[in-house]
Amino acid sequence: MDTVHIEPINPRRFIEKFFIVDDGQENKYYEFFRASIESLPKFAIGPFYWFIPENHSGKILAISDNCKELTPYSQEQWLNLENPNEQAPNIMHPEDMHFIYASIGYAIGMAQDLYHKQHKINVSIYARFMAADRSFRWMLMQIPDFYFDEALNCHSLLIVMTDLSHLPPPAEIMMTVMVSTPEQNQYFKVFPLQQQTKVLPKINITRREAEVLRLMVRGLRTPDIVTELGVAYDTVENHKRNLRAKTNTKTAAELIAFVMANHLI
Repeated sequence: MDTVHIEPINPRRFIEKFFIVDDGQENKYYEFFRASIESLPKFAIGPFYWFIPENHSGKILAISDNCKELTPYSQEQWLNLENPNEQAPNIMHPEDMHFIYASIGYAIGMAQDLYHKQHKINVSIYARFMAADRSFRWMLMQIPDFYFDEALNCHSLLIVMTDLSHLPPPAEIMMTVMVSTPEQNQYFKVFPLQQQTKVLPKINITRREAEVLRLMVRGLRTPDIVTELGVAYDTVENHKRNLRAKTNTKTAAELIAFVMANHLI
């Protein structure tokens, strides 16, 4: 296990560090992220919403219209926050906030380093966020896409928030980074509190197996998965057997526990 130093960072320091001069291109960000946004329902493992911030003022440029179902704010309130740099962080648990910002900053730096190699990264951060009823729940913050200019300044991110309250909670805040190359996917698990990162074992999961796994994590059983995917019962059972073999687990419960423990969703 390699050691990486992730220094907690407050919102104001984060903004100072990653502040980018307005490029006048904010109207293009949504179109840049559109394909990723449209694909989100295919991969969702729970109720989710998405938003697009910019690094010039912290303003939220766009947010899905269902945000009121999962946050204390309506779409109009999110888009018209008087001081987004002070108000938006209020949905983060006070004990997790500085590590969330540190993890986002770490992800931006990693994406910059891999940009010219044309490697794609998908970042998952597990932390506590405020739900619509103002209680704090464990949620999955994902960053599937970054908007860089030619100088590799990060102007915006696509952020997806998924409610994980239907699943066993993580033991602590952590981040998973999946680096995709034409040859393979490699997963890294980062522990901000422990200041460590771990390269996870390579697990070759096929596209169809990933679809089955996603539906299992959502709580669907084999008959429901058959209906959802339009495949034979035996096909689904075969995919489950393959997944258990690849993860060295014996039951569906162990498989899901392995996935959650290693954050491979």
